[in-house]
Amino acid sequence: MKLKIKKLNELYQSFEKERKNKTVISRDPNDIRKIHELKNLVAELIKEQPKETETEKPAVIEESPIEPEITPRKKRNLSGLTIGIIGGERGEQAKEVEECTVLTHEGMTLDNKFYALLNQSDELVILTKFVSHAAMWAAKAHAITEDKPIYYTKSINLYRILDEIKS
Repeated sequence: MKLKIKKLNELYQSFEKERKNKTVISRDPNDIRKIHELKNLVAELIKEQPKETETEKPAVIEESPIEPEITPRKKRNLSGLTIGIIGGERGEQAKEVEECTVLTHEGMTLDNKFYALLNQSDELVILTKFVSHAAMWAAKAHAITEDKPIYYTKSINLYRILDEIKS
């Protein structure tokens, strides 16, 4: 019996500790008032909405499909142009391209090959994920001063890059 009373006493003391540690959060009376006002406003707006009668039928909108006129965009012809691609390793792929001359540079260093590519290219392409900021800014400055088109792409496939600059 003493054991049960002891356990009950311990349990009662633990309840008392929990009750004392419990934090009671009360709302600001102004917040409670504002909530009641907004609830009343919502209830009034719901009452004011017109009720649908059984005779009214919802409007049916019929859409007729319109075939858009798709005119194929003419792609530029790159034959005879020299395209300079700065960023990544595209040297092996560039040798396979037949429609134009493709020059490549890894775009991490501003060496003589980089500046030669800038001077020899008719158009420039920057592979944004594979080029240093210094090379990108130098190429951009060169394109502006020499009035050359410059393209920025995230693509890495050489044929996709060429398709992007054709259109």
